[in-house]
Amino acid sequence: MTDHLEDNKAVAQRFADEWNMGNLEGALALIDENVVDHNPAPGQAPGIAGARQALTAFLAAFPDLKFNTEYILAEGDRVVDHGTARGTHKGNLLGIPATNKPVAFTYTDIYRIANGKIAEIWHIEDVATAMQQIGAMKVPVGA
Repeated sequence: MTDHLEDNKAVAQRFADEWNMGNLEGALALIDENVVDHNPAPGQAPGIAGARQALTAFLAAFPDLKFNTEYILAEGDRVVDHGTARGTHKGNLLGIPATNKPVAFTYTDIYRIANGKIAEIWHIEDVATAMQQIGAMKVPVGA
């Protein structure tokens, strides 16, 4: 059972590693064709096409984005990772043109792993912090 959990954690870590190396195709190879994204971007297609669409858009906005996984836990077929992403806003983000400002925000992902691939994903990125850092949102008074 422990090997199964370690294998599942390795899939999640490899996904982050492929992304950090700038290998979008390598990251996508770890995602099942029929992946279910429980937090899709507006207008995101289903399955691997939607994953490609979302990851490509994020990469265009932050081409140097790196994920620093701080925690990775597994139970059954689920893996949870949490960390900090850092990069530079160099492309369109939700209609906001590049500002060339650095960003650092936290993320948490829950993956369901099946047959060595990501079959389902729930993800939360601290978008509000990123939007504040690029000047698209005001920082609340007293914060």
